[in-house]
Amino acid sequence: MQHDRRLGLLARLSARVRSMLLARPARWLPHARHALGGAAAVAVIVASGLWLHAGQDDRGDTLRLTADAKYYHAYLPSLVLDRDLDLTPQYEVTRNWYGFDDTDLGRPGNVFGIGPAVFSSPFFLAGHAYARLTGEEADGFSRPEVVATLSASWVASLAALIPAALLIRRRLGSQNMAWVVPLLIAAAGPVVYYAIRQPGYAHPFAMLFVAWLVERWDASFRGEASAPPRSLGTWVVLGALIGASALARPQCALWAVILFVAAGDDVRRVLARRPEDWPGGLREVAVCVVPRWLAGAAVSLLVFSPQLLAWNAIYGSFYTVPQGDGFMWWGDPAWSEVLFSSRNGLFPWAPLYALAGAGLAVAAVRTPRVGLVLAVGLAVQTVANGAVWDWWAGGSYGGRRFDSAFVVFAYGFAALAVAPGGPGVWRRVWAAGAALAVALAVVLAVANILLANQYSAPNARIYGGEPASEIIEERLPGPLGAVAGASSRAANAPARYAFAWRYGVHATAYDRVVGVHALGELYPGLNRIRGREQDSVSLDPQQPGVIGLSPECDGCAATVTDQDARVLVALNRRDEITFALRAAAPEGGAGARATLVLNGASIADAELSEETTRIEGLAPKVRRGVNVLEIRAPAGTALHSLRVEGTPDPRGPAAPE
Repeated sequence: MQHDRRLGLLARLSARVRSMLLARPARWLPHARHALGGAAAVAVIVASGLWLHAGQDDRGDTLRLTADAKYYHAYLPSLVLDRDLDLTPQYEVTRNWYGFDDTDLGRPGNVFGIGPAVFSSPFFLAGHAYARLTGEEADGFSRPEVVATLSASWVASLAALIPAALLIRRRLGSQNMAWVVPLLIAAAGPVVYYAIRQPGYAHPFAMLFVAWLVERWDASFRGEASAPPRSLGTWVVLGALIGASALARPQCALWAVILFVAAGDDVRRVLARRPEDWPGGLREVAVCVVPRWLAGAAVSLLVFSPQLLAWNAIYGSFYTVPQGDGFMWWGDPAWSEVLFSSRNGLFPWAPLYALAGAGLAVAAVRTPRVGLVLAVGLAVQTVANGAVWDWWAGGSYGGRRFDSAFVVFAYGFAALAVAPGGPGVWRRVWAAGAALAVALAVVLAVANILLANQYSAPNARIYGGEPASEIIEERLPGPLGAVAGASSRAANAPARYAFAWRYGVHATAYDRVVGVHALGELYPGLNRIRGREQDSVSLDPQQPGVIGLSPECDGCAATVTDQDARVLVALNRRDEITFALRAAAPEGGAGARATLVLNGASIADAELSEETTRIEGLAPKVRRGVNVLEIRAPAGTALHSLRVEGTPDPRGPAAPE
């Protein structure tokens, strides 16, 4: 009897388990999925937090103020402790490493925005309170104050994953991948470096607020023609988010392009509801809708006002370009360089972003409204980044100025990684391709994390000349480095081969010429290092930017072998540039002439002798980027040296005095 009872109990238990697993999976699977997702989120937070606090470089903990972060942080003790914006005491601590001069008001300048300090202020106040409680010198630069403030970068970066996931889940119908994709994009690009390895910059906040702006803009869309226009509350939220985005980094104000799309959508909704009475519809727009737009604009201005007040307190004007009037080259943006150059270009250092960028084309087909608007936003950011004087962003880890485009690349990659509904065979093919893309993304994310862990402010790559792929392979040996290096080469292959076709050089010339500027390149007032007034240009025929010269030369640098010998000279200046070539006629060729032609225009012509002759030509205006100097001389002409000479101010005569 007892045996039968045990068997019956076992049978009932087995039936219950079978019922749970087979008959009613909808009851327990969601709970298991949520538990697994929660555990994964906790793991990401814990792992990234440990990395943040345990990171080391050759100067100690990476959780410290370095480079730009010193200037962002300086606002906090000045505002909270001194209650002013005179940064003199703070620069005595940080040493004003960039050497910013005093403004017309007699206060030290600071070209970096106040927004990150505003957003970090709760963290700073918590660190300040802790420092006082523990008896440390709470002067704004104590260890608790600095650590708490820098932790805001980590928190903001993690928070940015949320709106990106919500957008992907809403428009592409994914649950799990909606969270996986933003994490992979963040880990595979420059944003993870500025969250963990070099915190305290503006990039995490730009990443966060633009992602929220895009998500809220999309959430406010209603496809029905009869839907009402956006409410006052919606416009207030959108205005606050674009204001916060611009406060994080003024460049992010360009994301207002999506608000113009939203305004056009409101007009369409009103007119669609009154198709027979369009004058009445326009009156409704003017009376009911325009005031909502104005309210949103007023809120955005209010949120951005700390920056306006800071500019006025330091520079004496509510609006200014603190770097100087010549800092932006809107008429000549280096847009291809910021995307493809091995000198901190976005794609060679974050090749997954190149794949995600291609995914925007797929997104434009699957979800035209979101995909096309995000593509336009990315294009605007590309032009803005290229228009900056130092388009390579100084000692940057990759294309950090694309911080606000994080949500764009997350959505673009999700359009590839999330298979759409459809016929079974088509869906399986897509799913297989998506699985390969995700696997590659995981590899590139791991490679980028390991690479970022090797970099810090003291050893950030500032100059150009080496392909990104070679550096990646050198720092990440083995299969991981091979895959990441090959992906880097593939990411900027279009630019390399287009460059080779245009200039008649090998494809390797692109990486070694583009971004390697003669005569220096830094904008006056942004660094203690100034541009040079003279510089030598290599005539070594082994260099990839030298064409039509031979190394067979007795006592000279090279000889001309082709009537169309060329030297590619990269420049990033606006002043007049003199090209000076020292050359000698070939044996028996005295009296022949040599001509220097720059970008198709003759700038010098001289008669050659058997003695060294200086051939000098002045170029009133050079190209921003690669210039082609042709040396038209008889074969055998001996070339001894080539120099370029500029003025003390690389901005040229058009610069303000």
